[in-house]
Amino acid sequence: MAPRKTTKVVKTLSPNVTVGFFGILLALSLGANVGLLLKIQNTSEETTPLVTLQKKEEPIAEVTPETEKEGEKKMSLVLLYDESCKNCADLQSTAEAFIQNFDDVILSLVRLESQKGQELVAQGISVVPALVIDRSFEETPLYEKFVQQNGISPIGKEYFELRTIGNKRILSEMQIPKSDKQIVAFVNYLQPNMSEYVKNNITPLDADIRPFANDISSSLAIEAILCGFLPQDIEEKREVFFQAAETELQKPENKDLPEEEFLKIVRGIFAEIFSENPSVACFENGDRTEEVGKRITEAQVLGITGTPAFFIGDRFLAGEQKKEDLEAVIEEVFGKKEVSLDEKETEPLK
Repeated sequence: MAPRKTTKVVKTLSPNVTVGFFGILLALSLGANVGLLLKIQNTSEETTPLVTLQKKEEPIAEVTPETEKEGEKKMSLVLLYDESCKNCADLQSTAEAFIQNFDDVILSLVRLESQKGQELVAQGISVVPALVIDRSFEETPLYEKFVQQNGISPIGKEYFELRTIGNKRILSEMQIPKSDKQIVAFVNYLQPNMSEYVKNNITPLDADIRPFANDISSSLAIEAILCGFLPQDIEEKREVFFQAAETELQKPENKDLPEEEFLKIVRGIFAEIFSENPSVACFENGDRTEEVGKRITEAQVLGITGTPAFFIGDRFLAGEQKKEDLEAVIEEVFGKKEVSLDEKETEPLK
């Protein structure tokens, strides 16, 4: 079945955001935007993989000194793993799929506790398991595609970390959000059907739900929610907003707009579409703009680049997760299952 197409207004919030460790490896978003240029594109709600990932039952053998010597001229790919993280993501098949695209890659398995593993952590690896490749990857044809899609992040002077999905253990406390809840979930309510997904899978777990933004459009959605808009109202009119913005911004006089002018136009379109909302005055006045900036900064510090994204203790999970899967991670991390709100007993009325 072909992916559905939606029109998106995208403008990057900052050209200097440090790429985090989250996202999807070996995937190209059909309408991603890089830099500060305005782009209104038809983007797919799915991604196109560079290669087909196939799970293999046979484990990859750890590289020995002999094979390292034989492959000393090859590009080095390291799979950093932690034996204590029993249910963390298995990246071996992903590594194999990556290797299938190159003739000159040699793979080694490195334990987190080893000297080599600690050297990688010291250089900036922030999660485990992780895939790390040396800087000779810059010379390959795929390098630019990975850069454009935020598929890699630099680690020290020698390596790149390939961003992958799955259950990971976070190694840096700085990348664990502070909360009194067991789950912190970042969501973008401009994504299709996000309100329904949150209602069915996140809200029942009494999660700390935080709106996420990585472009101008989603930052306006955050501001509206902070002003009192209901997420489902924003989702309901998302297509109207995108279409109106596309019509306005494709006018010749609006090409090559400075960022401030771009924001002013899109903000006006957003306010007009939601003019009947009782909270629109707060939005038009920019009463919560400063708080939006803090939310964006938080996401950048945590390395979040897409949603939904989940933090459960020292674990990170990217992409949509079923309520049952989130409960399983809670039990693994905290030693007990989180009781859903709809399962909790209530005190009888007196």
